[in-house]
Order: sequence, then C-alpha cells, then structure tokens
Amino acid sequence: MKVRSIICVWVLCATLVGCGGGSDDAGGIQLSGVDAKVLSPQPLAEAASATPAVASTQLQSTKIGDAHPAPNKPLYLGKVVDVSIVDLVPASVTTTIYQGAEMPGLFLTGRLIGNIAALNGSFLYVVVEDPDGLFENNALFAMQAGSSPTVSLLLRGKTLGTAGTFSGALRISVCLDSGCQVRFRASPHLVPYTVKVLRGIHLSGGDLMLQSSFGAPPPVGDVTVTPPEGAAVSSLALYADSFAFPLSGSLSDNGNGTARLRFSLPPQTIPSSGSSVFWVSSSARTPSGAAPPSLMLTVKYAVAAEPAVLVAFTPNPTLALSVPLNVDPEQYRTTYYRVQAGQSNQTVVYEGIEWLLAPDQAASVPPGVLSAVLKIYDESNTSGTVPAPPANSITQRVASASCGFSDSLSGARDCLPSGTYAFRVRYTHRAWDGAPTAVYYYGQLNVTP
Repeated sequence: MKVRSIICVWVLCATLVGCGGGSDDAGGIQLSGVDAKVLSPQPLAEAASATPAVASTQLQSTKIGDAHPAPNKPLYLGKVVDVSIVDLVPASVTTTIYQGAEMPGLFLTGRLIGNIAALNGSFLYVVVEDPDGLFENNALFAMQAGSSPTVSLLLRGKTLGTAGTFSGALRISVCLDSGCQVRFRASPHLVPYTVKVLRGIHLSGGDLMLQSSFGAPPPVGDVTVTPPEGAAVSSLALYADSFAFPLSGSLSDNGNGTARLRFSLPPQTIPSSGSSVFWVSSSARTPSGAAPPSLMLTVKYAVAAEPAVLVAFTPNPTLALSVPLNVDPEQYRTTYYRVQAGQSNQTVVYEGIEWLLAPDQAASVPPGVLSAVLKIYDESNTSGTVPAPPANSITQRVASASCGFSDSLSGARDCLPSGTYAFRVRYTHRAWDGAPTAVYYYGQLNVTP
C-alpha cells in the first residue's frame, strides 16, 4: 500500500557556542524556522531516496536543559535515539465534514524527555505518514526549549472531494535522517482518526448558456440540485451576485428529494450578451457546526437581433381584455404590458387606439362610448409631458370598462352590449437614422354577460 508522507526538517543549533548569539544564561527560547517537503506517495522505507528541504531560516542559539551530555551516556541505542515524545495530544481525531469542505487542521503537542542536549547540531526530521491524504504538504513543526521542553506539529487540512468514511492512523516519526533509520524512542507515534465526509450539494449540470433572438419566446435553462446528505430540499437557497440583471433564477421543490433551478431572461430583452454568477447554498450543518460548501453556477446569455421584428410586446404578443357588462369607468379593470424597441439606439412612441369594429358593431355602439371604455397610460413617462417623449421601452397601463359617459355635459351613460370588440394600439418606431415606421399591437375587448 502506497503511503503519502509529509516531512519537516529542522536543524538544531542548540549549542552554547554554535550559531551565534548564545550565552550560558540564554534561557529557553522558541526555535523557529520550518520548511516542509512532501514526498511522492511511497512506503516509508522508500522515503530515504528523497532529498528533503532544509530549513532556510537560521535558528538562534538555544540552551535546552544541560548543553553538555552526561559522560558515557550513549545517544544512539541501536537505531533508537534516547529521546522520547510523551503526552502527545490529541490522542485521536474524529470529525464529520461535508464533501468539498476543508479537513480541520490538526495541532499536536507533546513533551520531550531524555538526552535532549545530545541532539545539539543535529538535523531533525519529522515524517508524517498520511494514508488517506487528509492534510496538506506544508506542515509546521516547532520546539520550545526550557526545563520541560515541548514540541508541536501543525497539519493543515486538505479539501476533501470524495464522500465516505475514512479510518486509519497517522504515523508520526521523529528521526535524525530522511529515511527514519534512526528514530526517537517510541517512534512512530500513532494518531487514530475517523473522518466522515458527507455528500455535499450536487448539481446535475455545469454552467448554462441561454440563447434566443429578439421577439422570440424567452429562453429558460433548468438544473437539478440535490441537497447535501441528510438535509431536506427546504434547506437549499439560491442567490445571485449583484450583477444578475437581466437574468433571473428560481428554486422549486420537485417533490422527489431534489429541487429545480430555473434561469430565464425577460421576454423583452434587447439584443445583447452577458453572464451572471449564481450560488446554491444549504443551511444544513454537521453536529460540530460545519456547513456544506456553496456551489457556483455561471449562467451566460446571448440574444441575437431579428431585423424583421422592430418592436416586442410583452408579456403576450396580443392584448386580451375581459370585462363584465355594466362596469363603469370608476370600476376600471387594470392590466399592464411593455413595448420594447429592437435595438438600444431605437425608440417607440405611443400614438393612440384604433378600433376595428365589424359593420354591425359600428352601427350599434353609441358615439363616444369607445373612448371611455378603453384608456392607455404611459407609466414610464416620468417627465409629465403630453404626449410622452420617444423612449427605447415603454410600460403601458390599460384601464378597461364596458360602460362610459358618451356626453359629459348631459351625463348620459352608455354601455357596450356583450361581445368581442377588436382594436389595435398604434406606435411609431424610429430607427437609429430617424426613419419612422408604424407598428401595431393588436387586441380584443371581450364584454361578458
């Protein structure tokens, strides 16, 4: 079985006369300056062929206990150094995270005992065998001298992209050579771990591209999202960056444990292109409070020009109005629509309503009532001028009734009989060169019994 190893290398300049700046009363100071190298995945026995990096930071002179070894006290006992690390904590690691999240860092500390002074001037290698690749390469090792020397090792967690449960043990060896042929006593130290990686948020597809032409039905794009392991669809949320316009997104429950993300453009979008970033998040948490990583989705769009379509009317290509009998203007039914020129350098202007009545209708409708039962107002005209100035787009408010006062002086009230009355709304479209074209929006007023 191949084993991933992390090596930290230290040069111990702990003599009183070695690295400069030391003195007999120097006292214990913290050694600093660590470099780390990760070997290619290989068994520890193969690690000897690798050349570890040596710390480039010069260590200060340090007094660690008695700088002079006791006479006749051997340093090496075969392939074991008469130095040990004891009281290593934590003794084990148990954690739960979501797929795509970072493994929590591990900070190990322990006490150093034995013939410590005999290590003066030695190279010190800390080798961490990481069978499941839970930690990054750049481990940090530190040593605190003094009457009770301590050591510490910081392992930075990796982003774990595979769901499942990982159980094993970190093997931590402190040695005097890169192959760990000469080790501290009781080395390697085993730190058992159980890491549960829950499945995170899952999207059925990647980035989207919405394509259409001006005046065509608005394009939509769907993506299926599965909530993280153990979480409900209600935990999901969709949000966009601050530049999402004109794109919009929605999230709905499919009823089968998944949700639908739907992205769309407004039907009046003029020829243009762009993109927006959306994020899918979840409120789910592990027992320790860890959250599943949010997922990013880029949605692009492109609306092509359509020369044959000068103006688009939305939300419907025709205007269908319905009102009961005997509805006075004071009880107007209200609806809205939008008029959009096909290019950003073109304009439209509202000109008026033209009725398209059948001969029998024209003969039976009282004079003046038609102008009372249908009114169209320019909601986007903020200037207050009448008529409204040309604009690239217009929002229109329609007020409809079935009765009106055909003679304002006498107060005579007339009503349309039930039936369907056709009309069209006339606009003038002007191209970039100012050439005018009449454009019509067709509709019907349906008076119901």
